[in-house]
Amino acid sequence: ENISPALRVKVTEAGLPLKEVVSRCRPWFGGNDGEGKDVGDGWKILELDVSNAIRERARADANNAVAADENGNGNEREFGLVTDRGEVLAYTILRGTLQRILYEELVETYGVDVQFRK
Repeated sequence: ENISPALRVKVTEAGLPLKEVVSRCRPWFGGNDGEGKDVGDGWKILELDVSNAIRERARADANNAVAADENGNGNEREFGLVTDRGEVLAYTILRGTLQRILYEELVETYGVDVQFRK
């Protein structure tokens, strides 16, 4: 089942779009790469273009779904992380913020009062 559009808006407004992940390391001793060049912020040891990877996967899934429909293998639609408008639904959000939003939604929509333990 889809997420409530109103709830999705609240979460996306409170979060930040997840576009990429970059990991760096700094040398323990000195500030150069061994050849006398300054490494500044350190070496980039990992770089993931998360947004692009999600889009590529969605394209591949869509192509597979079209091929499956052409072969008569069913037409169940899977819900992914890319909307029909091309928006990637991947965000970073603080746990406390997400809990607050979900708590408010439970109280407003379903009248359920939840108490979080610390």
